[in-house]
Amino acid sequence: MKILWLVNIMMPQAAAAFGFSALPQGGWIEGQLSRLDTRTHQMVICCCSDSAPAYEGQCEVNGVRYISVSCSVEEQETRFRALLAAEQPDVVHVFGTEYPHCLAMMRAADPARTVISIQGLVTACGDVYDSALPPDRLLSHQLPRFLLPRFHLRTVQEGKEAFLHQGKAERESLRLARYVMGRTHWDRALTELFNPAAQYFYCGELLRSCFYEGSRWSYDRCRPHTIFISQASYPIKGFHQFLHALPLILERYPDTQVRVGGHWENYQDVPSSLLHRRYRDEYQDYLCQQIAGTPLASHIRFLGNLDAEAMRTEYLQANVFVSCSVLENSSNSVCEAQLLGTPVVSSNVGGIADLVEDGKTGFLYPFHEIHMLAYYVCHVFEKQDSLQELSAAAVAMARKRHDPAQVTRTLMSIYQAIMEKAAP
Repeated sequence: MKILWLVNIMMPQAAAAFGFSALPQGGWIEGQLSRLDTRTHQMVICCCSDSAPAYEGQCEVNGVRYISVSCSVEEQETRFRALLAAEQPDVVHVFGTEYPHCLAMMRAADPARTVISIQGLVTACGDVYDSALPPDRLLSHQLPRFLLPRFHLRTVQEGKEAFLHQGKAERESLRLARYVMGRTHWDRALTELFNPAAQYFYCGELLRSCFYEGSRWSYDRCRPHTIFISQASYPIKGFHQFLHALPLILERYPDTQVRVGGHWENYQDVPSSLLHRRYRDEYQDYLCQQIAGTPLASHIRFLGNLDAEAMRTEYLQANVFVSCSVLENSSNSVCEAQLLGTPVVSSNVGGIADLVEDGKTGFLYPFHEIHMLAYYVCHVFEKQDSLQELSAAAVAMARKRHDPAQVTRTLMSIYQAIMEKAAP
């Protein structure tokens, strides 16, 4: 079987061969690749990433051929048609629905041989992008619009509009799909809503390899009253809502520390003058306003980008992992925390209820209920004796859900079913 993947990252193996660094992202794709038998199946991976240097080229690493595509959106469909004609794959797997190159591939490929997997649905995210953000506190409501480009990379409204614009291409991609893979009931519901005729396959996802290895979380080895949040880079991650809950937590546990991953580092210490605002987008500026010069500042540390090992360390040292997202189809961060056994408190949004059994493998709260968020965090801090049972239950569930052998068997059975149906 010859399988062609279209991915929205520069795979680390390809990046090294091409001579540049890859960002620490898409580890689940790399993990899945490591489990496929590339001696039996031919693998071609087409990398189309906005976050990597523009590069057109090919290389082969460990029997896998990587093709880096860097061309304009208008040229992508033609480029993909030529690629498919040259490669003649048995199955095309498009990772994600949210990027223009996904639509270009869906237009270029034979739908009878193509499956698209859901990574996140920007259509739904755009609708709730600015949830719980007060408009009167955003700079776009305080300055004339023509001044904004001088001081900001992008406003919250522009971010929302970008998601909604991407959503148009996403819905067309789903309408063109004959086969769709997802991980949650939420994925399936939206697939059926946009394309009732598509055949939906459930397929679990592998996590990054280091989360399957080594020690598991234990209260005795964690930092009591420490909260880990994996990212706060844009409004969908809901960190602004967490900030409303944090004072309630501090009332009961004044020594609480919050550690936040992502590509910002201690931006709450940066002055908030208009001169400095030009280096921040509007959402970042709003968070600065909420944190800088307040008692919260001494309780929050932004860690910058973390690789897999650093993330693992943060999970293991935290007393609790919090996912405060506005919307998630299936949070890999929640899954990583569970696989390590770190207690999880999460907003009950999107497909999260398929991952967390409330009260047994973690705790769920309604996104807008900051009091319930604070309550569950304090509950985890307090219930030291019962945490190990919850941790063990979460590990057992996550190990079953993310079992590498089972996930790989399921994926290959989907490929096989598609190939057999496409056979003349």
